[in-house]
Amino acid sequence: MGAFASSSFNHRCKKSLSDLEYPSPNMYLEEYEDQNRGLITYIFGKEVLRTGPLVNEEVVPFCTNDDHISHGNLSDEAILEWLSKKDKSSTVFVSFGSEFYMSREEIEETAIGLELR
Repeated sequence: MGAFASSSFNHRCKKSLSDLEYPSPNMYLEEYEDQNRGLITYIFGKEVLRTGPLVNEEVVPFCTNDDHISHGNLSDEAILEWLSKKDKSSTVFVSFGSEFYMSREEIEETAIGLELR
């Protein structure tokens, strides 16, 4: 999209949405593309905050093998296929939320605790 078309689009969006009101000082969206953050802020005049899913890939890199699955862009089918290979009641789902980042040491301690059952 050219600069003029983009500017015109942004102006029209802001004008047509200017009557909408949001009582919160911020907008909370589960997912959105970072490239649209500025446009959303421009249109609504509010800071956009992500509520998830957020994953700190530097702490827990994506990995899969026969023993474990960490986060990643896995389809439901891939997860169910992996889960179907496990014994009944042998798998625990653990979720700490999308904005909780554990250190490597905390991850290892949690894993040890889960292994001890």
